[in-house]
Amino acid sequence: SIYPSPASTQLYVVASRASATGMPKVPEVLEGHEGLKTNSIVITNTLGQAVFHQHISTLDNYQIDLTQFTPGVYFINLNFNDIKVTKRFVVVK
Repeated sequence: SIYPSPASTQLYVVASRASATGMPKVPEVLEGHEGLKTNSIVITNTLGQAVFHQHISTLDNYQIDLTQFTPGVYFINLNFNDIKVTKRFVVVK
């Protein structure tokens, strides 16, 4: 899960196999970003451009600094082995 949304300075990602397996799968939005899909958290804007990428080695809790993000709608993509989840969130200032 992710929180808060809308967010202004920080986004918290709670990533666990139990929480991810119950989430619906959504269409892949990382077309053209093949190298960013494995064991990572990727944030894309509404144009599909990757604006953040972090490699992850385990399913864990993560904190993402949003202070450099412009206000708008974004998609966070969690890709870990066989788990692929995309969630929408909003950044406000």
